[in-house]
Amino acid sequence: MDLSPAALFGPRSPEMSSYANSMCRYLHIPHLEYREEPTYRRTASFSINLHPSPVELAKAYLDVINYYNMDHLMILYASSSGLTKMQVIIQDISKESGKAIHLRQVSSNTNMRELLMEAKRKQWTNILADLNASQTSLLLKMALQQGMINPYHHYVLTTLDIETINLDDYKYNHVNITGFRLVDRKNKFVKLITDDMYIYQMNTRLPLLSMENHNTIPVNINGS
Repeated sequence: MDLSPAALFGPRSPEMSSYANSMCRYLHIPHLEYREEPTYRRTASFSINLHPSPVELAKAYLDVINYYNMDHLMILYASSSGLTKMQVIIQDISKESGKAIHLRQVSSNTNMRELLMEAKRKQWTNILADLNASQTSLLLKMALQQGMINPYHHYVLTTLDIETINLDDYKYNHVNITGFRLVDRKNKFVKLITDDMYIYQMNTRLPLLSMENHNTIPVNINGS
């Protein structure tokens, strides 16, 4: 604070975020953060969370589920915080008869493989994966090993950084993969921002973006 900052970005830690909120409110400094919160909360007047609320994300997932008329769904989630989004989906689908939901928590790599084997054994072909980008990448690799990457399977991936995942191994298997993103690479404003970030990266040698993939966090922060 001795440097008289114009604004504060982050942190992503929930514990530190509360401290940052209070400090910025006291000092009248704008506070921008990008992190998923388990529940929607009314932020302080000087704080803005750029991450979509869990409820709004759940509505987007439901739109996909309803559009493809999925009569069954296996939900894989890694953290308890993700249950808020899943509860919205469960409550909505439970209202319709003839639809089944199978909720499973991913706790380890071994557990992930076992869950895929269960899905294969019970012929659950619609899978919603509420996992981070690295876990999602591993899930798809394991699914390929299990012979579950084919036209009969549909994976709904909730990570907003799907473009950081290499999908080349799956594009010839005609598997159905649906993902979500906040960054539209074709948008002129987004392109202007990422071009500036590439120039900054070359001048400072600080890694911000890869040439192929746009991580949601730095693009949103720079766009703000």
